Amino acid sequence: MEGKLYVYWVITEVASVVLFLRGITGWADLIQFSFAHAVTVGITYLLYISLVGTDRLLRKRVMTRACILFMTAIAVIPIAGPVTALCIPLFIRFVPVYPVRGESFEKVDNTILRAIREKLSGRAVPISEALLIKTVNRDDAFRMIGLLGETEWSATKSQILKYIIRFSPNQGIIIMAIDMISKKLDSILTEIAGLEARRNPDQWVQRRLAELYHEIYNLELCDPIMKQFYEKNACYHAVIAYKQSGSEDDAQFAVKLLLKADLITEAREIYRQIREGKKYFFPKWITYEFELAIRLKDRENFDNLYTLIETAGGVFVPGRVKEAAKTWRRVLTSAWL
Repeated sequence: MEGKLYVYWVITEVASVVLFLRGITGWADLIQFSFAHAVTVGITYLLYISLVGTDRLLRKRVMTRACILFMTAIAVIPIAGPVTALCIPLFIRFVPVYPVRGESFEKVDNTILRAIREKLSGRAVPISEALLIKTVNRDDAFRMIGLLGETEWSATKSQILKYIIRFSPNQGIIIMAIDMISKKLDSILTEIAGLEARRNPDQWVQRRLAELYHEIYNLELCDPIMKQFYEKNACYHAVIAYKQSGSEDDAQFAVKLLLKADLITEAREIYRQIREGKKYFFPKWITYEFELAIRLKDRENFDNLYTLIETAGGVFVPGRVKEAAKTWRRVLTSAWL
């Protein structure tokens, strides 16, 4: 249908031009020209609606009363008006007048998408579940609690149980959810108490304490107000474990927890000590080096690491790290402009 409109528009526009150039000497010529011009204006209006109305982004901004009146005022001008009124929507519709980010056409690594999904799952999944908790019947609620009890602990599982405690109308379901969270937290706290009661704890005890404290806030078992307390203790014991052993694995674990706690300066200091020592193994630290460069806004170090991957072929660098580095580079190219 749109193709026929273009044909009709050309015919009527040519007819009006011919009639205008021949000269209007009488009422018959005036009526013929007015009719051809009116048909051309009407078809121009229909083409404008067709071009702009089918684009979701343009429809809200261009399909307004002011724009339609403006286009109509231009279209009624003899000869040149319909041409101008048609060229404007054609230009707006088919010429990209707004900038398009190159990142929109690049592939994003699945590892990055997985990390984003894990960040959002703590809110997105429980919220969707909360919409059903209020209306679920008793039998289905017990079945849901049973399935949750068989799954492994994760931050999402803890959030769902908390939403059950908050929104479920069944008292028995609420008690079961509270019991599940309490038992998991109590088992961790009991092990922590036993380890902290030891005299002169060695590196293994400190590492285990850091893992347990990290597990509490990582699994969303504690209240938000207590998260900083457990996070601080996890970082403290991780740093102590590194100082006692001086091993590269303990240093990596400490840097990981410090970065999650936004303690960038402490993480950089541990990394610097390992880098200056004899236990530094570049393939194991490449991920942390990239993150430190980004968090510290060290553009020079980031570019050097990226160049090393590109020039050396990155044989020793995992594929997911390469994809992440490319994505970070695309993001930082815009973020640091």
